[in-house]
Amino acid sequence: MMNQNQKRTEYLYALLIGFLSFSILFGVRSLNFTDDSWILSGYVDRDIVQHYTGWLFYRNEPLRFPFGFVQSINYPKGASILFCDSIPLVALIFRILNPILPSTFQYFGLWICFCYLMQGLFAYRLSKQLFQDEIHCYFSTILFVFAPILIERSFRHSSLCAHFLILWAIALYFQKEKSSLWEALLVSFLAGGIHTYFIPMVLAIFFSLHMDLAIRSKQWLRHICSIILCVLSSLFALFIFGFFTQTTRWSHLGYGLFVMNFNSLFNPISANDVHWSMVLPTWDVFLIYENFLYLGLGILVLLFFVFVLEAKNKFLSIRKVVRQYPVLTIVCIALTLFAISNYTTINDSRYHLFDLPSKLVPFFDMIRSSSRMFWPVYYLTILYLLRALFTLPSKKLVTIGMLLLLILQLGDMAPTIFFKNKDFQSGSNHFDNPIDNSFFEENKDSFDHIQTIGNHETFRGLYLAYWAAKNHMTVNDPFSAAANIDDLVESSQQQIALIKEGQLDSRTLYVFVDKETLDSCYPYLSNIATVAQLSEYYVAIPNTSNVKLPEECTDEGANRFIVYK
Repeated sequence: MMNQNQKRTEYLYALLIGFLSFSILFGVRSLNFTDDSWILSGYVDRDIVQHYTGWLFYRNEPLRFPFGFVQSINYPKGASILFCDSIPLVALIFRILNPILPSTFQYFGLWICFCYLMQGLFAYRLSKQLFQDEIHCYFSTILFVFAPILIERSFRHSSLCAHFLILWAIALYFQKEKSSLWEALLVSFLAGGIHTYFIPMVLAIFFSLHMDLAIRSKQWLRHICSIILCVLSSLFALFIFGFFTQTTRWSHLGYGLFVMNFNSLFNPISANDVHWSMVLPTWDVFLIYENFLYLGLGILVLLFFVFVLEAKNKFLSIRKVVRQYPVLTIVCIALTLFAISNYTTINDSRYHLFDLPSKLVPFFDMIRSSSRMFWPVYYLTILYLLRALFTLPSKKLVTIGMLLLLILQLGDMAPTIFFKNKDFQSGSNHFDNPIDNSFFEENKDSFDHIQTIGNHETFRGLYLAYWAAKNHMTVNDPFSAAANIDDLVESSQQQIALIKEGQLDSRTLYVFVDKETLDSCYPYLSNIATVAQLSEYYVAIPNTSNVKLPEECTDEGANRFIVYK
């Protein structure tokens, strides 16, 4: 039996593996919490600007209930930063500490580092439950902290780096009767407080756990109650962070677009044209943005050998696993089918299989990036393959097999890992910054509000929202992952009515979602405002002495200022 000192030492090494992987990937630049330049440069995916902006609005306002609610977004009705993917649980912690924080403060680098530490810790805990040898558990931990889906996501969506929640839930599953309900409730709560996409993932695993236990023990009521408590724990987190303040139509595209491709597991290419293999070819995909589920060369080679052995033995091991974990098997199939969706994609082709029942469409649309639902299956697949590897007849063979696996897995990704580190450390700009214009710098004290007018969000509205948050303004544009378009349309109609009456607020910058919307209002604006294309935005700037206008130009570059005549 392992003593507590030995257990602490092993967990410390697991944390160290997590930190070293983070350092290899990111260096230490992002740990400087007073440096937000890597966020503003685009951070490979400009969504990070949205996440950071949510925090800026949040720290500018009094703390209120629900804890994630801010009035400055979707003004005056407000919205939750949960929909900005600002990691509301972490935001709350630092909001409480706000009085002692520096004027520029970002927690996203610290958060990513924390996720890698926890990935190492729970990968080791899970490995220790299934594989007894300590060194092999460390090998397994390295494999999990360098999981391609974690690395790829951590350079794009910080809030979705919490893969340790999945490993934690799986670890509890394999503890079976020894698993702690309190831990399951904590994981369920954390999922709701970090990112809503983790909720169905961890709840699916806990459903499998308690249904398996109910089948064995016949204590149905007890385990059904445990499942309900886990659901309620997630719902409680959503409630206190303001998820239910959003009650009407959302603006995002629906279920069936961001889906798992049939080549996802072996296609080593992700968004922004990043290649993850020196050896394997890339395949075309439909909407590359969300379907990256590449296993890695080492895991794919292991998968091939395990499949051959299983085929020779008539898949006896697989059938044994299915019999041993029947509910988990069904849940994994269900998650996979949900990830594929009713619009199957094979390479760059998309096929409509069937229509969803109309009553299910709103629920499915909430989980539009369905490919993410494969993440628990992804990690369970790796576990199954490792278990097959660890059945080799001697410890020496297992060690050699693990070393070869790690060499193949990490060696094939090494150029990409090196590139990602170098690119991140250099702070290179991946996207144009539309507020990199003298107007925004010179007029940061000239406005109190940014009013978006139209029937959808402003193009690159997240940058305008960032400028507003930095300078303590309000915005009616929700600029979030689930924008309330009904509120935006209502606000737009009210403002159009005021414009037609010749009423403009001198402290408001008016932004039109497109040229057609601007043209419809132009006759009423031409004498009371400067109407222009400012960078990538169509704007009406009230004629007032407190606004400094840049020189008019005909430059077709991104930072132009073209006045409508």
